[in-house]
Amino acid sequence: LYTDINVGILYTLVTAIIVLHSFLSALMIRFVDGGNLLNGTTHFVTMVWIGAISAVVCKAAVSSLLGLG
Repeated sequence: LYTDINVGILYTLVTAIIVLHSFLSALMIRFVDGGNLLNGTTHFVTMVWIGAISAVVCKAAVSSLLGLG
């Protein structure tokens, strides 16, 4: 499979988007709920772990489908 896209940079950008989304979602949950903002760290860490696990699963699935590894 020939592509001009650097896959390493693509994975880095997707990871940055997932972490930023987790951070903003954790803040939004605390603002809407009206609780303490520092308690949003629990939501942030949970969402980052969910994003990391789904990224590993998706990378393995795509690699096996495309025969990359």
